[in-house]
Amino acid sequence: MNYPIRDTDYESYLLRLWRSGASTGWHASLQSTATEQTYQFATLEALFTFLSSRLRESDAIAVLAPAPPEA
Repeated sequence: MNYPIRDTDYESYLLRLWRSGASTGWHASLQSTATEQTYQFATLEALFTFLSSRLRESDAIAVLAPAPPEA
């Protein structure tokens, strides 16, 4: 059985990782596959914070949204 995917149930990004040299930290960018908006991150911690925030926002929206009808 196929269930409809609500916008709050699916996030898709193209992830790019790079560093300027072997002794420097990693940088990252995410590009939304839905909107093509790109987000830049100076550290991996900033990337993880962003993703965690996005998922918490989706969880909050899902709690407020009505459940899909049972088939």
